[in-house]
Amino acid sequence: MWLCLSKLKNVFLMIIVAIWDVCQTYEDDPCTSYNEISDLLKRSPSYNQDVMPLCDKHLTTGWYRAGYLKMPTSPPALGSCGTNYPVWLNGDHPSTNEMKNVTVCKVGTANPCSQEIDISVKNCSSYIVYQLPQVNCCNSAYCFESDQKCTLDVPKDPSVSYYNLSWNRKDFGRGFSRYDPSVNLICRFTPLKDDSLFYDISWYVDDLEVVKGQTVTSHTLDHALLSAFDILKKNKTAGSMIHCVVGRKPIEDGSSCAAKASPLFFAGIKVLTPQLYIKKGNSADLKLQLTIPYADETFVIPAGYAHSAQELIVIVNISTNTLLECDRDYMVYKRNDFMICEIRIEGYSYQERGNYGTDVWKRIYSMSIHNHNYGDVALSDRVVSLQLRTRSTHGSGSRIFSNIKLQEIQVNIYSDQAPPKPTVPSTTLPTSDDCAAVIFDTSTPSTPMMMTKNMTTSLTSQAATTKSKIILNKTKCKKRKRTRFYFCIRVRVLRNLVLV
Repeated sequence: MWLCLSKLKNVFLMIIVAIWDVCQTYEDDPCTSYNEISDLLKRSPSYNQDVMPLCDKHLTTGWYRAGYLKMPTSPPALGSCGTNYPVWLNGDHPSTNEMKNVTVCKVGTANPCSQEIDISVKNCSSYIVYQLPQVNCCNSAYCFESDQKCTLDVPKDPSVSYYNLSWNRKDFGRGFSRYDPSVNLICRFTPLKDDSLFYDISWYVDDLEVVKGQTVTSHTLDHALLSAFDILKKNKTAGSMIHCVVGRKPIEDGSSCAAKASPLFFAGIKVLTPQLYIKKGNSADLKLQLTIPYADETFVIPAGYAHSAQELIVIVNISTNTLLECDRDYMVYKRNDFMICEIRIEGYSYQERGNYGTDVWKRIYSMSIHNHNYGDVALSDRVVSLQLRTRSTHGSGSRIFSNIKLQEIQVNIYSDQAPPKPTVPSTTLPTSDDCAAVIFDTSTPSTPMMMTKNMTTSLTSQAATTKSKIILNKTKCKKRKRTRFYFCIRVRVLRNLVLV
């Protein structure tokens, strides 16, 4: 009897060990234990760097799959794959079920392989997995492409805008219900003439991909939506820059081989007066405007009564030591050293939801800021910063506006002289040649202009014509029309090209 029990115990232990070995093998197999790499629409060699370059410097080292895409085996162009310096596979992929060590290269300013990185790659029959380390700078990323042969035609004129509000109803019984609103943004674009094509949509809030894999056709373009709940799930709020990326694909489950990004859309409360100029003893108006509507939850009781819509409150903190104050109608609290003022932004209830289909919610809110110093203005008091933030909100969808910081407002107080000119921000360049900045002429995005670490004289790039134009200034940076950035570097200019 005891002998039988001992044998059964040994068999049981052998079964447990065998199961453990199988599970351990399964977990150790990179074909079954991997992460999905993000930003696939941007990582194509045909996708030029946009306003939010990809950065794999903070990528967690591990095994990654890029859907059914592969790393290109020939060097892509500078500024492609959604980044400044794309990384490509310098060699061949392994055969089916084979794993091998390979070398990947980072494209440099004058060398298609300015840096080599050793990685492991495994062919999992229907897809490839890569063991990817971090890259050494934040304007470099891994590149992936599709095996499909397709044209590089892309949808035209993608843009992000406010679409509508959706109201989520919840019934509590006995006639009580709640309507919780959610803002929806839409990615609009002009589809290609071929109605059989599908379009892949990815959404970005700041530099984070929050939604991917939305598929629409030319007949369902109004389905390319981003909701407030999508934004909140990624711990983002209003006050963010949003853009969408649209890629075309021949079949619904296929991969996009050509894509285009929309311009940035600021979603939140826009400060229309980031700088105020107040002559001593006078006043100026602080102005705000919504770029997406604010709406709070509405409760309905059996008699059909709905509580009045909650307002969104923007708090303005003003130090009284600066001899500034707001209108008394906006002041809610005052002490010896500071006062709190409030701007109330109107919201509408579910019964008043028709207002969100008009421009009523786009009204401009203003508040006067006064300087009550009639003597000499001390140098230390001439520039004052105002801090703005919102109070907390109540509903789920309205949390996108809850407790967010707005753009700081700089108040410039002057005496009898003319008001000071706005200050120009400077741009700190990277400290490595491998991480040098790349500027693209917006009219010819495939032609980059290179800059390196020793560049210190001011430069401004202007893309107002079909040719890249460089304007040098030895004392300060200037911003020219139709450009977004400032660069302060030393360059040699010859025939509209920057030579390192």
